[in-house]
Amino acid sequence: MLPHTVIVDFAVALLLTSVITDLMGRLAEEDEFRIVATWTLVFGATAAILAAISGYAAFDDAAPTGLAEAVVINHRNAGWVVLSCCVPAAAWRLAAGGRPPARFAPLYWALIAIGTGAVVVTAYLGGNAVFRHGVGVLNG
Repeated sequence: MLPHTVIVDFAVALLLTSVITDLMGRLAEEDEFRIVATWTLVFGATAAILAAISGYAAFDDAAPTGLAEAVVINHRNAGWVVLSCCVPAAAWRLAAGGRPPARFAPLYWALIAIGTGAVVVTAYLGGNAVFRHGVGVLNG
Protein backbone atom coordinates (compact mmCIF):
# COMPACT_ATOMS: atom_id res chain seq x y z
CA MET A 1 0.00 0.00 0.00
CA LEU A 2 1.23 3.50 -0.82
CA PRO A 3 2.10 5.57 2.22
CA HIS A 4 -0.43 8.05 3.51
CA THR A 5 1.98 10.94 3.00
CA VAL A 6 2.08 10.33 -0.76
CA ILE A 7 -1.65 9.83 -1.28
CA VAL A 8 -2.71 12.81 0.81
CA ASP A 9 -0.63 15.19 -1.34
CA PHE A 10 -2.73 14.25 -4.35
CA ALA A 11 -5.98 14.80 -2.45
CA VAL A 12 -4.93 18.26 -1.23
CA ALA A 13 -3.56 19.38 -4.60
CA LEU A 14 -6.49 18.11 -6.64
CA LEU A 15 -9.24 19.38 -4.33
CA LEU A 16 -7.72 22.86 -4.07
CA THR A 17 -7.08 22.95 -7.83
CA SER A 18 -10.73 22.11 -8.39
CA VAL A 19 -11.89 25.09 -6.35
CA ILE A 20 -9.42 27.48 -8.00
CA THR A 21 -10.33 26.39 -11.53
CA ASP A 22 -14.03 26.57 -10.70
CA LEU A 23 -13.63 30.16 -9.55
CA MET A 24 -11.53 30.99 -12.62
CA GLY A 25 -14.19 29.43 -14.84
CA ARG A 26 -16.91 31.51 -13.22
CA LEU A 27 -14.89 34.68 -13.78
CA ALA A 28 -13.74 33.88 -17.32
CA GLU A 29 -16.89 32.00 -18.35
CA GLU A 30 -14.75 29.35 -20.06
CA ASP A 31 -15.96 25.75 -20.32
CA GLU A 32 -12.41 24.37 -20.12
CA PHE A 33 -12.11 25.54 -16.52
CA ARG A 34 -15.37 23.77 -15.66
CA ILE A 35 -14.09 20.53 -17.16
CA VAL A 36 -10.83 20.76 -15.19
CA ALA A 37 -12.74 21.64 -12.01
CA THR A 38 -15.04 18.65 -12.41
CA TRP A 39 -12.34 16.07 -12.98
CA THR A 40 -9.97 17.41 -10.35
CA LEU A 41 -12.86 17.29 -7.86
CA VAL A 42 -13.67 13.68 -8.80
CA PHE A 43 -10.03 12.54 -8.66
CA GLY A 44 -9.41 14.60 -5.53
CA ALA A 45 -12.38 13.01 -3.77
CA THR A 46 -11.09 9.58 -4.82
CA ALA A 47 -7.63 10.44 -3.49
CA ALA A 48 -9.24 11.65 -0.24
CA ILE A 49 -10.93 8.26 0.19
CA LEU A 50 -7.60 6.50 -0.37
CA ALA A 51 -5.89 8.95 2.00
CA ALA A 52 -8.40 8.11 4.72
CA ILE A 53 -7.86 4.38 4.26
CA SER A 54 -4.07 4.73 4.27
CA GLY A 55 -4.32 7.13 7.22
CA TYR A 56 -5.92 4.47 9.39
CA ALA A 57 -3.09 2.08 8.49
CA ALA A 58 -0.51 4.78 9.23
CA PHE A 59 -2.11 5.48 12.61
CA ASP A 60 -1.81 1.83 13.60
CA ASP A 61 1.86 1.79 12.55
CA ALA A 62 2.75 5.10 14.23
CA ALA A 63 0.81 4.46 17.48
CA PRO A 64 1.01 8.07 18.72
CA THR A 65 0.44 8.86 22.38
CA GLY A 66 -0.38 11.89 24.49
CA LEU A 67 -0.65 15.24 22.72
CA ALA A 68 0.50 13.71 19.43
CA GLU A 69 -2.42 11.28 19.56
CA ALA A 70 -4.85 14.17 20.15
CA VAL A 71 -3.45 16.05 17.14
CA VAL A 72 -3.76 12.95 14.95
CA ILE A 73 -7.33 12.35 16.10
CA ASN A 74 -8.22 15.95 15.25
CA HIS A 75 -6.52 15.45 11.86
CA ARG A 76 -8.61 12.33 11.31
CA ASN A 77 -11.84 14.09 12.29
CA ALA A 78 -11.11 16.99 9.95
CA GLY A 79 -10.47 14.40 7.24
CA TRP A 80 -13.95 13.04 7.79
CA VAL A 81 -15.31 16.53 7.16
CA VAL A 82 -13.36 16.61 3.87
CA LEU A 83 -14.86 13.27 2.86
CA SER A 84 -18.36 14.27 3.99
CA CYS A 85 -18.24 17.36 1.79
CA CYS A 86 -16.11 16.49 -1.22
CA VAL A 87 -17.34 12.99 -2.05
CA PRO A 88 -21.03 14.00 -2.24
CA ALA A 89 -20.09 17.20 -4.11
CA ALA A 90 -18.14 15.17 -6.69
CA ALA A 91 -21.00 12.70 -7.14
CA TRP A 92 -23.51 15.54 -7.36
CA ARG A 93 -21.42 17.34 -9.94
CA LEU A 94 -21.06 14.22 -12.08
CA ALA A 95 -24.81 13.63 -11.86
CA ALA A 96 -25.34 17.23 -13.04
CA GLY A 97 -23.32 16.59 -16.21
CA GLY A 98 -20.06 18.07 -15.00
CA ARG A 99 -21.53 21.42 -14.01
CA PRO A 100 -22.18 22.74 -10.55
CA PRO A 101 -25.80 21.76 -9.94
CA ALA A 102 -28.32 24.50 -10.69
CA ARG A 103 -30.84 23.17 -8.21
CA PHE A 104 -29.78 23.70 -4.59
CA ALA A 105 -26.66 25.56 -5.77
CA PRO A 106 -26.15 27.24 -2.36
CA LEU A 107 -25.95 23.81 -0.70
CA TYR A 108 -23.42 22.60 -3.28
CA TRP A 109 -21.23 25.70 -2.81
CA ALA A 110 -21.54 25.38 0.98
CA LEU A 111 -20.22 21.81 0.70
CA ILE A 112 -17.34 23.05 -1.44
CA ALA A 113 -16.53 25.93 0.94
CA ILE A 114 -16.65 23.75 4.06
CA GLY A 115 -14.70 20.99 2.31
CA THR A 116 -12.02 23.45 1.18
CA GLY A 117 -11.64 24.82 4.70
CA ALA A 118 -11.46 21.28 6.03
CA VAL A 119 -8.73 20.38 3.50
CA VAL A 120 -6.61 23.28 4.77
CA VAL A 121 -7.21 22.38 8.44
CA THR A 122 -6.55 18.69 7.82
CA ALA A 123 -3.30 19.42 5.98
CA TYR A 124 -2.17 21.75 8.75
CA LEU A 125 -2.94 19.21 11.48
CA GLY A 126 -1.21 16.42 9.54
CA GLY A 127 1.90 18.53 9.09
CA ASN A 128 1.76 19.50 12.75
CA ALA A 129 1.57 15.84 13.77
CA VAL A 130 4.63 14.95 11.70
CA PHE A 131 6.87 17.99 12.04
CA ARG A 132 6.05 19.15 15.55
CA HIS A 133 5.23 15.84 17.26
CA GLY A 134 7.26 13.41 15.15
CA VAL A 135 4.32 11.11 14.34
CA GLY A 136 5.38 8.55 11.75
CA VAL A 137 9.01 9.67 11.74
CA LEU A 138 11.45 6.80 11.95
CA ASN A 139 14.12 7.20 14.58
CA GLY A 140 17.04 5.14 13.57
